[in-house]
Amino acid sequence: MLLFSLHRSLSPSLSLSVSVPSFQSLPEDVLSKVADVLEETHYSEGDYIIRQGATGDTFFIISEGQVKVTQQKSSNEEPEFLTTLSRGDWFGEQALKG
Repeated sequence: MLLFSLHRSLSPSLSLSVSVPSFQSLPEDVLSKVADVLEETHYSEGDYIIRQGATGDTFFIISEGQVKVTQQKSSNEEPEFLTTLSRGDWFGEQALKG
């Protein structure tokens, strides 16, 4: 319940940051700094955000729309659908590890 109240009083960027479990224990001033460095990026339907095997240097939090996650088991096979991510979901957590 407290978390829900916190979400309603935060800016949209800060609210999205709190949706990431690793960020939930951070003090509000640190969360504000995280929200300050968030950049909004738009992708069109069908765009690849990151490709399998690429070194990821970006952490993504989905603010609107959906992201289809696929995996290609071999280069001569079609990608296999794994899941769909939507608002509040995130990916690219390896980028946070440096």
